[in-house]
Amino acid sequence: MTAVRSNKAIALSGCLVNQSLMATGCEAAPAIIRPVIQWALDNDVGLIPWTCPETMFAGLPRKTKGIEGYRKDGFGEAADEWASTFAVYLRRQAKGGIEILAIVGVSFSPACSARRQAYHANERGLYLAALEKHMGDTCPAVIDIDRRKEPEAVKAVLDALLQPALALSASSVHKAKEI
Repeated sequence: MTAVRSNKAIALSGCLVNQSLMATGCEAAPAIIRPVIQWALDNDVGLIPWTCPETMFAGLPRKTKGIEGYRKDGFGEAADEWASTFAVYLRRQAKGGIEILAIVGVSFSPACSARRQAYHANERGLYLAALEKHMGDTCPAVIDIDRRKEPEAVKAVLDALLQPALALSASSVHKAKEI
């Protein structure tokens, strides 16, 4: 029996598939954010996690540090380099026929939030801002998952990615959504 590929995927923050990467005290689950994984399984959508930039920069375990703390430490330059490499990886997958439905960040992450920081509403995390820059006009929708929300709320945001009216192409307009 030959498997049929769905050729659909989401790029997502590594901590959504491995909560052990989170700063101490920020974990929302013992291991994974189950609604994200279950949604991908139920809808035959692949997962393309990026390496946790905060762990790459500060290691584990680490205490929480807001976006300003990372800015002062020079994180932005490293995040820009890592995002550039990941953008190439995503574009190569898209060129190979994989539809990247969205880039999924994590609310309140100083690196990976699409639009919500503690004390800084509507500001992208440093890594996600760099990734969006490097994706340019090939950037799909950029959304946030608040891992503390109820599973149904997380699923609703992800379900919207499958609606024909929201179908994304390589020339899609940058969009941000939150739950």
